[in-house]
Amino acid sequence: MHIKKGLAMHVHHEKLVEWCFNYDERAEFIRTEKPPEERETRLRLFKLFKGELPPELVEAGRVFEEAQRVYVEAGRVYDEAGRVRVEAGRVYDEAFRVYDEARRVYNKAGQVYDESVWVHIKANRVYVEAERVYDGPRQVRVEAGLVYDIAGRVYDEAGRVFNEAHRAYDKVLNKNMPAIEALHRIECPNCPWNGHTIFPKT
Repeated sequence: MHIKKGLAMHVHHEKLVEWCFNYDERAEFIRTEKPPEERETRLRLFKLFKGELPPELVEAGRVFEEAQRVYVEAGRVYDEAGRVRVEAGRVYDEAFRVYDEARRVYNKAGQVYDESVWVHIKANRVYVEAERVYDGPRQVRVEAGLVYDIAGRVYDEAGRVFNEAHRAYDKVLNKNMPAIEALHRIECPNCPWNGHTIFPKT
């Protein structure tokens, strides 16, 4: 499915123009989430520009969009790494509970060692096996923590790049605003935009 995207007018009621990442998704949000008395006006005025846009603005928008896509994906990976880390912690906690119980039994067996060397030897075997089983989840938890930390750094860097791309896009947009406003007047006749909102007080 082709996603309609690009520079649009009235994506939000208090902005004349901004980059729209997904036209259909935004239109659906307006239809279902905005106040009913605002929907017709919002949907009528919300549109992608059809006229020729300054090439540097189109390129800045494309870079901004790609940075946003990478940032969102990095956030998804970071969230998944967090989920894995939590699950590894849960498995680790359960393994530690078993290990701790085996250690308690082993220590108790050591206290009654004089009464039964055999019980102590069997308890030691259980304890050694529980420690071996416990080491696996402990290592997985450590590795999951490392992956989570790396994913967090990637997410932070993607956020920095996204913010930088957003600032560059805004700079190019502001530079080209007179041409965009002229195109808006052509493509959005009888628009109630007053410089601040599409819903001016009467």
